[in-house]
Amino acid sequence: MAKIWQAEEGKPLGGAPVAEKPLDWCVEELGLRRLSRLAPPSETLVIGADRHGQFGDQRCFVVVGLDDEETHAHSNEGWRSGYYLVLISVDGLKSKLSGGGTSH
Repeated sequence: MAKIWQAEEGKPLGGAPVAEKPLDWCVEELGLRRLSRLAPPSETLVIGADRHGQFGDQRCFVVVGLDDEETHAHSNEGWRSGYYLVLISVDGLKSKLSGGGTSH
């Protein structure tokens, strides 16, 4: 299962994920794309570390983590383990998780 976090700008990604969903769900419902890979799982992920606080309030991002087991099952599709940025708002994520999103 893919792990989904809400990441705050300038802070290391950590803690428990807000949800775990199948990779296919993340692609269809969140718009997850292979090209949006930010870092391998061995790295500590910090989004916007050098811009923290420069533009007012902290921004939040949606990050999906894929482990080796998940990517092995989809290796023919080109997925690699690591962290991926999803271009959906935190409110949009909450809507999808609560069932308020539309299906494709």
